[in-house]
Amino acid sequence: MPAEPDLWALAADVRNQLTAALDSGDANLVHIIHREGALYPPNEVGARMVQALVGLAPPSSMLTNVGRFEPVALASGATLRAQGYLVSPPAQHPICVTVSSLGEGLHLNLLYDQCKIDTVQARRMADAMADRLVQAART
Repeated sequence: MPAEPDLWALAADVRNQLTAALDSGDANLVHIIHREGALYPPNEVGARMVQALVGLAPPSSMLTNVGRFEPVALASGATLRAQGYLVSPPAQHPICVTVSSLGEGLHLNLLYDQCKIDTVQARRMADAMADRLVQAART
């Protein structure tokens, strides 16, 4: 994104990209749940019905590769040193890790469901991931 983005153009582009993804079939979950004539209405009641069904699946973790980002030149000498993402994983994913790179750095964000995993366990898992990444980088 440029230092002074055209936010209206960006919003239009996001809509166009979303429409293209839906039309291509790459967003099957969205198509399956929210297609015309679906069993689940596209409202809060339908969302609760879908979550109840998804909640029956066994727990699993979710890892998503957000992507690689080149350093951005910002106005007035400001620099971007870190990034984060707000991700809302489905009910069957008590842990979600987003991975991205910014310049030479690799950034992992671990999100967890506090109703299913306590902070100590989440911290232990995050530390174990970081240790494995350091070991892998050394080899």
